Amino acid sequence: SRWWHRRQAFLQKEQRYDDLDREEEKEELAEAAKKAAQEVEAAAAAVANAAAAMEVDAAAAAAAAAAAATPATPSASQDKDVEMKEAAASESISSASASALNIPSDPQELWNWPVQWSVMEANDGQILKEKIMPFASQIVVELLGVPEADLTKYVVDHIRQRKPPQDLVAELRG
Repeated sequence: SRWWHRRQAFLQKEQRYDDLDREEEKEELAEAAKKAAQEVEAAAAAVANAAAAMEVDAAAAAAAAAAAATPATPSASQDKDVEMKEAAASESISSASASALNIPSDPQELWNWPVQWSVMEANDGQILKEKIMPFASQIVVELLGVPEADLTKYVVDHIRQRKPPQDLVAELRG
């Protein structure tokens, strides 16, 4: 019957559109996963650089505490020592800030960026807990729209195990 043939043509056309939509959705999901992995790696590098800056801040705080602990009538040599320590801390902070601005945006360059693991693991992994975990969680929420604790934990564990970023991207695309 004529109705049947028209209906079949309509259904085939609808099926083609559905297939195209599915392909487009797969591509979007793959691109979102790629972007998430790149952002996580960028965050890891940024956090490593921030950790170096935090070490410098800690050194400056220690110098300030030492200066505060000195007697109320410091000698001229003590004043010079404090001034030199503060100047060195200031220079270190500015150099850390400058190096943070030099973080590459290209994925390959970023993946080759050296991670300061000693800083990352200092204070019982405090940077992983306080900086990387919230950042990874934020990125997951931005990409998926909902918090996904398991995915966040997976990314942080991957970083904690010092696995290369390419492996994380490959596993997330998996």
